Amino acid sequence: MDKKEKLIGSLKQKIDTFGLIQTIKLMGGYDTFDKILPDYFSNREHKIDLIKAIVDNNEDGGYIYMYEIYGMDIKIWEEEIEDGHTQVD
Repeated sequence: MDKKEKLIGSLKQKIDTFGLIQTIKLMGGYDTFDKILPDYFSNREHKIDLIKAIVDNNEDGGYIYMYEIYGMDIKIWEEEIEDGHTQVD
């Protein structure tokens, strides 16, 4: 078993032990998690596990903010305003 396979095995163990959301946080965010397991969410069961984890998260009344997983906010749109500023949501 090579080093990468050991890391992937360890990461999957952490998901079983700590849960998916906490494991992503432990890895330093979604980008790092995705580099190690790039196809993790292509599996339907893993998507369902993430939805369940979000719903079961009691810390914020069942909500999880995208920046907690992804490591940053997601820009929905950007608009140039006439006074030279940019508005981003």
